[in-house]
Amino acid sequence: MWCFFCVKSHDTEKAARFVSPMVEADTSILTLQNGIDNVERLAQVFAEEKILPGTVFIESTIASPGVIAHTGKPGKIIFGEFSGERTERVQRILETFHRAGIDAEVSDNIQKVLWAKFLFICGVHGVSTLGRAALGLILDCPKTREVLEGTIKEVFELSKKCGIGLPDNAVEEALALAYSYNRKFKCSMLRDLEWHRKTEVEALNGMVVRLGQAHGVPVPYNNMIYAIMHLENKKIENPVWASQLLER
Repeated sequence: MWCFFCVKSHDTEKAARFVSPMVEADTSILTLQNGIDNVERLAQVFAEEKILPGTVFIESTIASPGVIAHTGKPGKIIFGEFSGERTERVQRILETFHRAGIDAEVSDNIQKVLWAKFLFICGVHGVSTLGRAALGLILDCPKTREVLEGTIKEVFELSKKCGIGLPDNAVEEALALAYSYNRKFKCSMLRDLEWHRKTEVEALNGMVVRLGQAHGVPVPYNNMIYAIMHLENKKIENPVWASQLLER
């Protein structure tokens, strides 16, 4: 039996407790969430050996309740064991994806894959949301493009301190990927903010800030994004708190 975890990062613990009664001895849990600490968070509820790390590359959003708008190129799922071993369960899941017509592949270094996506979305999602603008506008404006590149570079420097071993051209690859997107693309964090829903900034730029402090890596761009979006989350979670402060 397999369980796919695709919820927002801030819903991980709640969703884990909800599905816990359905998780049996032979259940494998594949997390396809944004961020780099999902296995650790799920391991607080389930045995760590049950959990498979993975990620999905797709341009999609919730258009309305129960309706997903999928734009851009066909999506791809990449997953694997942290050990890099091609286990029987990994092979079974891969074959199931392929039979369903889903583009999927197994990585022998899934941590590097997770960090490569983490680097990309911390930059694209963080700066686009801060600028309240579609990706094309962020890239066309020299000042915001500079902030985007700086944000990505900070995550790259942090990855080296964390021993991840991303390729030397990881920043250039992330920027090239950003330029390949539809100019009108709005990231999920920006859409969440527009719809007054809690964003995933804690798992993204917030994680960069915390790891930067732990490893002595300065991350001023990510810190700026996190500080402002952390406040936005507080306003969304507790509008009464925000209004009371303004009335003082």
